[in-house]
Amino acid sequence: MDISRSKASASLDLHGLRRQADTWMMGALALGCLVAVALGFVQGLAGLALACAGMLLAAGLLLYTAARGTLLARCAFPVLLMGAVALQIQLGMGRIEYHFGVFVTLAFLLLYRDWKPLAIGAGAIALHHIAFDRLQALGFRSTAPPSRTSPSCSCTRATS
Repeated sequence: MDISRSKASASLDLHGLRRQADTWMMGALALGCLVAVALGFVQGLAGLALACAGMLLAAGLLLYTAARGTLLARCAFPVLLMGAVALQIQLGMGRIEYHFGVFVTLAFLLLYRDWKPLAIGAGAIALHHIAFDRLQALGFRSTAPPSRTSPSCSCTRATS
């Protein structure tokens, strides 16, 4: 058996698996954004949900069409997926149940069969948590009141 031929064959199979994984990631992103929009309507934050989910989906579609199967896609989809989870957490007013999406997403990233997407996804959500922790420590609220429906920033400085 020719070793170089078997390595090339394995490489082609891995590339195909990663292209297929990108398809799954795009589907997961669409589903995550759909859940976020539904949650936004329930919470009275439809504007925020539609604006953020729309941006995440647009970025995902651009990435999928332009870079499917590449290292760029493997590194960017985890950030977009964690963005969708962070949006759900935000719209769910930080309830613990929405945080489980982080672990589901990390497990889903195993489809890539590469450590880089896992590290990037974990890093993205860690940065999200650190940023929101520091903003809250400075007196910013990390959730908007349910009556607010504008797509403006949902992290506002507490005035009382």
